[in-house]
Amino acid sequence: LESNSVIWAPHEVKYSLMLERVQNKFVRYLYMRLYGVYPYYPLMYPTLFVLGMVGYNELKVRRELTLILYM
Repeated sequence: LESNSVIWAPHEVKYSLMLERVQNKFVRYLYMRLYGVYPYYPLMYPTLFVLGMVGYNELKVRRELTLILYM
């Protein structure tokens, strides 16, 4: 998801949301593999909690950080 993120970054909100959904599904799967419990949304764990537990940030934050480091 971060490959060439400096060159290719979605400028429209709908494309950013589509990428975030892909990451959120993967992070929930990874959380299940690590902790043995699938974090159903929104009943058990919010997305930001799950991201923090597996050591990830939102894609928007990671793209902005990569852009800052690139410049």
